[in-house]
Amino acid sequence: MEEKAKRETKEKQIRTESTVQQESVVGRNKFSVALLGLERAGKTSLVKKLLKQEDIMVRPTYGVNLENYQYRDLNFTCFDLGGHQPFRLSLWKKFIERADAVIYLVDSADHVRFDESKQTFWHYINFAKQNAPVLFLANKSDLPNSKELTEIN
Repeated sequence: MEEKAKRETKEKQIRTESTVQQESVVGRNKFSVALLGLERAGKTSLVKKLLKQEDIMVRPTYGVNLENYQYRDLNFTCFDLGGHQPFRLSLWKKFIERADAVIYLVDSADHVRFDESKQTFWHYINFAKQNAPVLFLANKSDLPNSKELTEIN
């Protein structure tokens, strides 16, 4: 029961405090994002697509990929973290604590792993900065067996 109360508290923080974080970013020119999700969720593919590197072959991430890019006068660092369990245990906490924002990707077509993905999200999101905005994305929605985000949570 205590775990459920912690989860509900964190949910409220995620929903209501993103405005505070957005205001604190104004005037800054550096911003870091931790990109999380189980292995094969599509984290690296998302980064490559955002960087317009779509033709690059994506391999599993072993450890962390650091991607730096600039949009206008804002410099982003993306911590693209490997989703395999050994990397979650050894790396995620350290990078989540440093990130200004968190993006969590779930493979919307991998129904078998929804519960594992949710448990992983709720475990690690507790290490995020108190006012860090969190974006939860359902990836691979183009696949015929994918689920809507509302069906996943």
